[in-house]
Amino acid sequence: MLFKTQPADFKKEIDVVGCYVEHDGSFILLHRQPYKTHGGKWGLPAGKVDAGETVSRAMAREIFEETGIEIPENDLVYFRSIFVRNEGHDFDYHMFLAKVAAPPGITINPKEHQGYVWASPSEARKMDLIHDLDECIGMFYFDDPTVGGKRRKVFSGEITKDKLSQFSINNFTRAFDFIDRGMTT
Repeated sequence: MLFKTQPADFKKEIDVVGCYVEHDGSFILLHRQPYKTHGGKWGLPAGKVDAGETVSRAMAREIFEETGIEIPENDLVYFRSIFVRNEGHDFDYHMFLAKVAAPPGITINPKEHQGYVWASPSEARKMDLIHDLDECIGMFYFDDPTVGGKRRKVFSGEITKDKLSQFSINNFTRAFDFIDRGMTT
């Protein structure tokens, strides 16, 4: 379950980072190896923050370890942190955005992943995703159109009335469904 504000009984165990590495309206999803946690499911480049490491440093490290893409920390755009409770474990999840001008060469770590795809938000939400990623995609792309107090670009331009008309009714319905399934403010 996801929370926008920290529950009173929340006992954080770790910090986790995840990044929407985005190009031309799509972002990278990695296909987990069957024997790994959340085996066979799709997820973002993500991972645990090591002791003494900043969340931005951890994010840059995880992107490189999982995709071979080097993204400098200062090119990462912090989106927000949320509180996650999953299977009796509590952790803070820090979301980032990294835009790339051209699709980079990707070298996945075969010990962790069996493949990757570039997917749009609506395509991704139809895939077999790791826990709560559907809600995070909804939050990132549909629920909160700002990053750092500025209008955030979605796909290839500013969010405008014309751009909004490109989204299907299904996307709007799914974006609001996650609120009804347990998202709290």
